[in-house]
Amino acid sequence: MASIFITLLTLLLLENFTTSLYIIQTNEDEHGFQSANYGSMTEQRAFQLLSLSLTGRSNSDAFLEQLYVPPGERPIKFFWSGFGISGSAEVAAEIASYHNGVTLEMILEWPENAAVKQQMCTWPAWGDVSPTAEACKEQWRRLSEVYAEKTRGPAIPILGEQVAPTSVWLTHEKNALHKSQQKGNYVYGFQKPMDLYEVYCIKMAKQKTSYPELKARICTKQTA
Repeated sequence: MASIFITLLTLLLLENFTTSLYIIQTNEDEHGFQSANYGSMTEQRAFQLLSLSLTGRSNSDAFLEQLYVPPGERPIKFFWSGFGISGSAEVAAEIASYHNGVTLEMILEWPENAAVKQQMCTWPAWGDVSPTAEACKEQWRRLSEVYAEKTRGPAIPILGEQVAPTSVWLTHEKNALHKSQQKGNYVYGFQKPMDLYEVYCIKMAKQKTSYPELKARICTKQTA
């Protein structure tokens, strides 16, 4: 089983390599709240996810479809990418709350999504390219896609200066929102993203923050 596991990982890495050969890689968005008690991705679960992914089957994480996303225009659904810091999910949530909105990580904390959260994994450490790490990231990518598919009303992305071409926003969420709109679903606003610096460092400059160090890093970094 170990040899099959390695073969699957090799194929997956080769597939990713061919799509990113001419792309300058930037920091990948770390999804999930740092304080949240997510579980761990096991090797057995990773093997199952990777094998199903490579064979084109999409039913490996059926529980993700159970994600509850509030219907209608309120609260506003926010997406985020390219902040370039650890704790990006917390910053995005603070911005969303300021605008009476929610992010994926926020609704994942709701009682309605307890069963989904229980099966999610902690985002792997930077530089971890193990099969379990890749499987965990793929799980978050798919959950993000489900969040976008179920979003109705305004869908507002908050984008920093480090949005990678391979970011979940560009590869999964934005595409899902566009397809949903093409199907006639009432979803709009994602074509006009908020700029992280403008909203967090200018519009919310005097707003009390729970993350002063993170805000200082973002606002100092983008004015340097």
